[in-house]
Amino acid sequence: MHLLHPFSIFTAAMMLITASCQSPANQPTCIAVQGIPGIPGLPGRDGPKGDSGDAGPPGQGVRGEQGPPGKAGPKGGQGQKGSTGYPGVPGPAGVQGMKGVQGPPGNAGPFGLKGSTGSPGTPYDTTRIIALEKQLAALQQTLTSNQKVLQVLGNSRKVGGKTFFTGGMTSNFANAKLECARAGFRLACPVTESENKAIEEIVKQSNKVAWLAISDEKIEGRFVYLDGNPIKYSKWNPGEPNDDHHVEDCVEMQTTGRWNDKSCSELRLVICEF
Repeated sequence: MHLLHPFSIFTAAMMLITASCQSPANQPTCIAVQGIPGIPGLPGRDGPKGDSGDAGPPGQGVRGEQGPPGKAGPKGGQGQKGSTGYPGVPGPAGVQGMKGVQGPPGNAGPFGLKGSTGSPGTPYDTTRIIALEKQLAALQQTLTSNQKVLQVLGNSRKVGGKTFFTGGMTSNFANAKLECARAGFRLACPVTESENKAIEEIVKQSNKVAWLAISDEKIEGRFVYLDGNPIKYSKWNPGEPNDDHHVEDCVEMQTTGRWNDKSCSELRLVICEF
């Protein structure tokens, strides 16, 4: 359908109004006639945004399903110690343990009753006692003579009840012990400062470093005498013993009288004692 332009519609309406206002007597009398409704115009621009309305009442929706558990929170502090519970039922008896070490002797008991008189003993043999005393005196005299011989012929020193001597032989540590033992003596070992000084004098006179009857061959760092007892006297050089190259398990005395750990295979002066 052909649509009329809005300006054309407006012109037609004015012509109708003018025609109605004309009269034979030229009197200003007009009769208004309602015109044809116009075509609706184009939509106007959007008005300004209105104010936000009040919040509506809470909805009454269906409760959703429970979600998965959340991550575990940090560990809480230790709680207070609870009260002691009731004793439990005794468990079965364990296997019998090994026998323990025997304890120290107890206190002496009371004296017993006097026993009956014994049978007569063997008559006292004074002759045998006298013979034993003579043998003991002879041994003492022999020992004294040997000490004098060693002092004259060998390099020896006597300190208290000990005599240290050497024949000038050198050997490794193992053979040094054997040489002294074959002669009925022991490899020299000072246990006091005076004994150490006596051996030092022999070493200086011989001008040779000597073995002492001390080592840590069995347990590294634990120096003991030949009988296994730990040493109770020492006179180490500063910084010794150091187990150089992990092979120094025996002890030598130097001409200064001080000690040094050394390889047991080295050759050193053999000094015996009795």
